[in-house]
Amino acid sequence: MTPEVELRTRESTLPCPTRPSPISKLTRKDGKHNGPSPFQRGKPEASELGVSAREGPRGWRLRLRILAVRIPCVVRESFPAYLGIEDFPKDIVMDQLVQDIAAAVRAGERLPRMPANLSVDEAYEIQKAVVAAVSGDALAGLKAGMTATALQKQFGLSDAVVGCLYEAGRMDPGVSFASAPGVMIECELGVVVDADGNPKSCGPVVEVPRLNPAPGEDQMGVSLIASSIASDRFIAGPQFPLLDSYDHVQVRLERDGEILSSASCLDALGGPHRAIGWLIQEAKKRRLPLEDGMLCITGACGGIHPAKPGHYLVEYGELGRIEFTVT
Repeated sequence: MTPEVELRTRESTLPCPTRPSPISKLTRKDGKHNGPSPFQRGKPEASELGVSAREGPRGWRLRLRILAVRIPCVVRESFPAYLGIEDFPKDIVMDQLVQDIAAAVRAGERLPRMPANLSVDEAYEIQKAVVAAVSGDALAGLKAGMTATALQKQFGLSDAVVGCLYEAGRMDPGVSFASAPGVMIECELGVVVDADGNPKSCGPVVEVPRLNPAPGEDQMGVSLIASSIASDRFIAGPQFPLLDSYDHVQVRLERDGEILSSASCLDALGGPHRAIGWLIQEAKKRRLPLEDGMLCITGACGGIHPAKPGHYLVEYGELGRIEFTVT
């Protein structure tokens, strides 16, 4: 008869089949271990497990008590199959995933791997927890992402998505920042709204997202939703009274005098009036924060560009310009 392991956490007890002597593959309470750790592939920063085993009438039973452990987001792939990790408490895995994403965002590092088959609803729940972990209550506003149909198709989405802007990421025109892997540039319009989501004013904004997901399937849209659509920093220009129409507003991006893109502001969801309506509706649907004075950026006009070193100029016609430098 195949013996069992009793896997205990603070919230659950899970029976799962095991090989006769798995204890040699587990990290012991004293910090030493014999053989490869079941966390090895996920490379946790620390693990502290209490382990005991006893032989009973039905064979050996192993009691694993988790004292303090950083469970990597690839935990389902990292644990040996005989530990039955497909039954591991999902809340523990997701809590650790949130911590890992938040740590990567704060440090500007590559995001951890996401669970396989993550749904859009689950991704939004993770996003809210990540945003709270990164910024607390210091939110600048909301952002629309994947507004171009071609991008939606590329990332396996059927619609645009919504994320949050961190107040800590706000920068002023004239700023200088370093080029780094995944750092991008998007020319957008930003609409300031009231507590009900009604638009109050509009002005130029350059978003500086950090698109640095783990390789493979993590580059799909649902994984980007979980990380708040690569939200990182943004350059906010002056705000102006709302225009009746933005049909005539062209956005031109230059680097060291070379034109990188020139596009209508209608590129992003048909312009700021339509875009803000969609963005607020989607934010309410996803129960994202909405407060008076929030800045809502409506999507890229002219595509997304890697932040290569140089001096940048973004012309917004009658809405002015934004200049900045990438080193």
